[in-house]
Amino acid sequence: MNSLEIQQQFIDQRRGRYVRVSDTDRRQLIDTYKKGEDFIALAKKLNIKRST
Repeated sequence: MNSLEIQQQFIDQRRGRYVRVSDTDRRQLIDTYKKGEDFIALAKKLNIKRST
């Protein structure tokens, strides 16, 4: 992801738009869920909205 894409992603997050979740973040969320840990807290930490 280049700097322009990162900048646009931050703008989209502030506007409340849906943003793409990286494969790394998605895998981390799935692993956290499978371990029975608090994946909602992790999503908040990664700035991923529940509706995404």
